Amino acid sequence: MPTLNINDVKTSLSFLMSSMVDAGRHAMRETFGMEKPSWLSQTERFESFFSQLSSDETAIDSFKEKFILPLYKKHELSFTSPVINDKDVIQDDFIKIKDEDTQLKLRKEPRGLFLHSDEGSALKSLYLPISEAYTSSVDMSMKNKQRNVMLPVRILLGFYSTLFYSLKDMPEHAMHDDLESIRSNIKILNEYMESLDVKETEQRDEGPMGLIKGLLGNVNFDQIGEMMNKVTNDEKASEEFKTVFDKMTQGIQGGKAPMDVMGDIIKQATEETAALEDDVKTKSD
Repeated sequence: MPTLNINDVKTSLSFLMSSMVDAGRHAMRETFGMEKPSWLSQTERFESFFSQLSSDETAIDSFKEKFILPLYKKHELSFTSPVINDKDVIQDDFIKIKDEDTQLKLRKEPRGLFLHSDEGSALKSLYLPISEAYTSSVDMSMKNKQRNVMLPVRILLGFYSTLFYSLKDMPEHAMHDDLESIRSNIKILNEYMESLDVKETEQRDEGPMGLIKGLLGNVNFDQIGEMMNKVTNDEKASEEFKTVFDKMTQGIQGGKAPMDVMGDIIKQATEETAALEDDVKTKSD
């Protein structure tokens, strides 16, 4: 059942971890001054750890038994329940972290679901914080449903695929019906992700402004529009503004924080406008 070239535990877990890393890096780019989340550092550590053993089939089998199986046994009912209800709402309470606790706590382990092994002292500090990454991606998705909704879906797809390809090789621990339930969730998530991909393609086809709006999400373009109206009355200023706007697109595509790029373009537009007004005032005097 290949999905995005996912056909075993190695490719499924790699997809899950890369999706988690992407979510963390998106969060850093979109939040000005945000420090690197600790869960992202842990994900990168786990990714490095897994890459070292992924070429050894014996080590992979041991990994499934020590890391995947305990988590499955603890939350089997949640994993085998439908991931989307009849209203197309993702059923993610089992994986999403809810910040309802107002008391300050010093936590000795990550919140929510995470992959780890209780065997071996060297492995106790090594874990994959799935819930923390997923919750962060959901937060970004809710802020910008036009662009970031793919992030949590990718994490879910990687997670369910990791479960499926781990458990199908251990029939003594997973019933056939349970595996089919997980397989069904993978199929639904993959179809949902494909539909999202089509929508993103349509959005990109809207042209340069559609691309910028898609990248910036819910940013209010009125301020830029006002600047453009003032600047475009002058042919030279209009050309200079176009140059700045092109830099805006390049900056975002290059990974620069959208709000930083927004600040740069507004600042330059303001300077252009001020220069025009001074010039007009000088001529009128």
